[in-house]
Amino acid sequence: MTTPPPSEESLRRARERGREDAERFVLGLELTERREREERLAEMAWKGRRESGVPWASEEAEAEIERLRTRVEALASYVRAVEGSTPWRTIQWLRRLVGRAW
Repeated sequence: MTTPPPSEESLRRARERGREDAERFVLGLELTERREREERLAEMAWKGRRESGVPWASEEAEAEIERLRTRVEALASYVRAVEGSTPWRTIQWLRRLVGRAW
């Protein structure tokens, strides 16, 4: 006895689940890539500073650099949180339907 072919509805649902799985996978890769890039850039910046041996102008400049580095890390964390949120992904999915994804 043979099994009947899958219905159009079940095929559509399977395609949708596959697309959603692929989108989650790609998002995970993008987040990992972004995090690694940020770490590499920060390491390059700090490594170059340590190796140059050039003294910085003052403690105020050092404090400002640290403040800016902390601010950049906080903003990057915020962007990752927004882009990983369900509302953001839902909006982007809807935008892709009309061909206007960001």
